[in-house]
Amino acid sequence: MFGGGGREKAVSAYQRGREIAFINGNCQTSKIKMYLQQNREFDSKFVFLDIPPLYLLSHKEIDLLMYGKDILSRTKLFISQNISLNNSFDRRFSNEYWLKLMDEKVQYIRIPNLFLDIYFPQGGKEQDPEKEPYVRNIFPYNDAIIDELTNKKGFGGEGYTTDEIVEIIEMDDFFTDDFLRWVIEYRFEQLREREKFCDIKMTDYIQERYLKEQIFYSRNHPTNKVLKEESLRILRYMDINGDIEEKVAIPELSVNQEFIYPGIYHKLHTAFKRKWYSDPLSISRNTLAEEIKKYLFCCHNKYFVTTEKRAERLRK
Repeated sequence: MFGGGGREKAVSAYQRGREIAFINGNCQTSKIKMYLQQNREFDSKFVFLDIPPLYLLSHKEIDLLMYGKDILSRTKLFISQNISLNNSFDRRFSNEYWLKLMDEKVQYIRIPNLFLDIYFPQGGKEQDPEKEPYVRNIFPYNDAIIDELTNKKGFGGEGYTTDEIVEIIEMDDFFTDDFLRWVIEYRFEQLREREKFCDIKMTDYIQERYLKEQIFYSRNHPTNKVLKEESLRILRYMDINGDIEEKVAIPELSVNQEFIYPGIYHKLHTAFKRKWYSDPLSISRNTLAEEIKKYLFCCHNKYFVTTEKRAERLRK
């Protein structure tokens, strides 16, 4: 990119007397980076390499980054989720690979990949990559229960209508106490296991608050309040003083939202209820019933029929 001393001058100008920092991980880390930059002491000491979450990089872009890997050898702070060599994207995303390119004295801070689906126990796998991109953008995960209902014969033997599926999903007693008790115990056990080798831990914060307020929009999209707390814990771990000033608004990770069934509110006795779901393709807000119908239309088009339409068809 630069000839002669051009690269040295460019890097020096970029640093402006600060040390280079690098954060590695998914969409959560992009928000953490923004929070850390809004702490005066941190911002005066470090400048982040301007790299998006690595799962967004193509192989060609990674190759280009490797071309300038001498910059990585100057990195003084490396913050990363636990990404192994056998990750599903590229072995060069792994912590082990990055650390080999950095100075052995680099400050390495391991943070957790926050994941919680207690609100969404019905959540299935990621959407089929063969589906239309807009469908996968609106509903990144399958809803296993709705999917199963679309394969049932239904009350009249012709399959459930959308209205009937909504009615079933909105039942207060949809989940049993024993099932939810198991989900809670298992998921927090997983969180603690995932944090075992991390320097920054968040299970205590999540466990204290998850019933008082909704702190995850989907299983891997926590609210900014959670990510700000994680950022503050990183600062304290580094013995950096001061608060996060939030001079710049940080967008929430609320584009993709999984459904919270009313049975969750009823059985867990949460102090909150989700009244609206934002539509990522417009500025509209939808009720749970409207979102379920939209899911049925996008993911199971042939099931988009109301009870009234079926009755009319039967009359004919």
